[in-house]
Amino acid sequence: MKPIVILKILVAVLGLIIVGLLAVLFFYNPAKAPPGGPEGPAVPVTIATGDGTLAVSPSSLQPNMVVTSPLPLEGVVRGGGWFFEGTFPIEIVDANGTIIGSTTARAEGDWMTTDTVAWTALLPFAPPAYSTSGLVLFKNDNPSGGTSTVRLLQVPVRFAQ
Repeated sequence: MKPIVILKILVAVLGLIIVGLLAVLFFYNPAKAPPGGPEGPAVPVTIATGDGTLAVSPSSLQPNMVVTSPLPLEGVVRGGGWFFEGTFPIEIVDANGTIIGSTTARAEGDWMTTDTVAWTALLPFAPPAYSTSGLVLFKNDNPSGGTSTVRLLQVPVRFAQ
């Protein structure tokens, strides 16, 4: 082949590549990207126990999420074992384990069922001065005080600076 024909073919191929890239940039809409980013959809933070499963909605809390006060929380309990009188405690601690806030989650329905029960809470806290991270602690309400019936979900968080 003549060098001029090869050059024309290369220019045509490069033109097609540029048009294709421009089309991708023009039609790509980040708002339509899957929730949770490139790694896939956000999933609930959960703990399954013999007495039931506690799930925290991904729209309210994800591991290592930056949090501010007050922190709205919601989720579901499946199978019971977390509520007593329709509530269970939630705490937030700094990196040293110091409790900087606490609240009570409240059932949004019949808490004495083994079906799925929605819950909500608003967790106010005082951001720590010397810590950038901590944990949100979800505890089952344990009126008996027995250690064999303790249920705990720990979710690591970061504090807004």
